Amino acid sequence: DDLIKRFGVGLSGKDVICKTLLENEKYLPIDLKEVKLIDSDKKDNSRYYDFFQSRIMFPIKDLNGNIVGFSGRIFPNGTPKYVNSPDNFIFKKGNILYNYSDCYNDIKLAKRVYLFEGFMDVIAACRSNINNSVASMGTSLTEYQIKAIKKLTNNVVICYDSDEPGIEATKRAIKLLTEAGLSVSCIYMTETKDADEFVAKYGEGALKEYLENKSFSSVDYLYEVEKEKLNLGDPNSIISFQKKVYNIISFFKNKAIESYLVDKLASDLKIDRTDIKVEYNNNDINDRVINDLEIPYIDDDPNDYLPGDINDLGAVKGRNILLNDYKKNKYLKAEKALIYIAYNSKDDCLHIRNELGFKSYVNKINRGILYKLYDYYQLVDTMNSQDFFAKLDELEFEQLNSIINSQNIFVSEELDSLIQIVLQYQYEKDAMYIKEEVKKNQNASVNDLEKLINSKKRIIKINKK
Repeated sequence: DDLIKRFGVGLSGKDVICKTLLENEKYLPIDLKEVKLIDSDKKDNSRYYDFFQSRIMFPIKDLNGNIVGFSGRIFPNGTPKYVNSPDNFIFKKGNILYNYSDCYNDIKLAKRVYLFEGFMDVIAACRSNINNSVASMGTSLTEYQIKAIKKLTNNVVICYDSDEPGIEATKRAIKLLTEAGLSVSCIYMTETKDADEFVAKYGEGALKEYLENKSFSSVDYLYEVEKEKLNLGDPNSIISFQKKVYNIISFFKNKAIESYLVDKLASDLKIDRTDIKVEYNNNDINDRVINDLEIPYIDDDPNDYLPGDINDLGAVKGRNILLNDYKKNKYLKAEKALIYIAYNSKDDCLHIRNELGFKSYVNKINRGILYKLYDYYQLVDTMNSQDFFAKLDELEFEQLNSIINSQNIFVSEELDSLIQIVLQYQYEKDAMYIKEEVKKNQNASVNDLEKLINSKKRIIKINKK
């Protein structure tokens, strides 16, 4: 009962919001729809229903303690398991730290904060009398959230899930928090996936003891999760492990950490420390040379590039690319903006699918994200970021995380204009490719020339809109 009161847990009935807030004319339908408390009937737009029905409700507060959204768990059963308020003008997941306003003083007193993925983990921690805990609501950590944490403490213990997406999220959080100047430790809960499962399996007292005594330094966490993949009988695995460790050393840029990890690596691989040190120094120089070059994203399809002039870096995959004046830039921005829009709205996502189809795209990773968004919204009405991110491969995960947390992907165009920009890239690419073929082959067919003319016409038509 105390926890239910503390976290404001409730149960939604059938159309309670419509009856109490809409029918009594306390609020306008457009406002209740905007925050997704109600939605329109698909067959009759004048009829409304509660967005949350037959669900255990968990209110979500902003950093100042105002309730700005909800998460609803199905009750008693059904799908989807959880439905969450979508991002809107008062609810931005990237600006939320669950329980932050209620544990402000606890964090200050403890001089550290436990950072979880989901709100149920925070509730499990509080059941175990660990009150200095917050959750990033299943989204990748943002600068806004980091600034909020930094106001209260410089010590963060990351307690994300122990599955692959959770490990990748922990790696990114370590990077962001360390770059922000915070001291970072990590919990690697191998016995269960998360704190909520741990309490269910081992009890409340066991969680408190585990969190207080089983944390890794961020350096050791990064090393150990890579070491788990190591197969000493496979030379490729050994090389991959070495490179991962070298990357960890390069990130921290600290001589003491460098010496510490070189010793661990030498011990685990049974290699002389001096040899490891020499190899790392050579690897570090090569990495810095590569990282200093501003090379655009390269994938396996040479037709994805618009020909330019050869510069000092030469040709890429047999196609001449002008790296200093990369023509795909505006198209990539438009495609990223479309992904952002599609991620946040089922209707817009399906509209993008209908207009772009499955051929037009700029970047293969973006294409993979869009296709998975198309499939996802065939099954559900609202985005559950944790479920969706689990469907992505590593590159897609990184790309989508960057897109939804970026402030620089937007352009002034409306949705249909963004679609037209991506279509223009396809026509531009086709035109440039055919033009090259015509140059190579002086006996080009009439059909090739017609294709070139048609592509140019489409581009002109788009530019006039």
